[in-house]
Amino acid sequence: MSFFDNFINLAKIFLLNRLKTEEIRNAYIDFTNNLALIAESHDENSYMHIHRVSKLSAFLAQKYGLSDEEVEKIRIFFSFARCWKAVDFARHS
Repeated sequence: MSFFDNFINLAKIFLLNRLKTEEIRNAYIDFTNNLALIAESHDENSYMHIHRVSKLSAFLAQKYGLSDEEVEKIRIFFSFARCWKAVDFARHS
């Protein structure tokens, strides 16, 4: 096998790993969005609150000067954190 063939194989592996990582990320985002829908489905205002908090958190992170990747992570995290708060509230009500 030549150097070029090895390089092509390495590039294929890198791209496949990158695609798998993106699939996992998208699945996580879908999961958090669906969890938010379930957790707050009893009240449209509460459901929209999750998205508003998420967007506001990302906006503030961006204004603070964080990288685009960090801003996106914060946007996703705050959506997920708010979902768990709603689930915890429902369990203790």
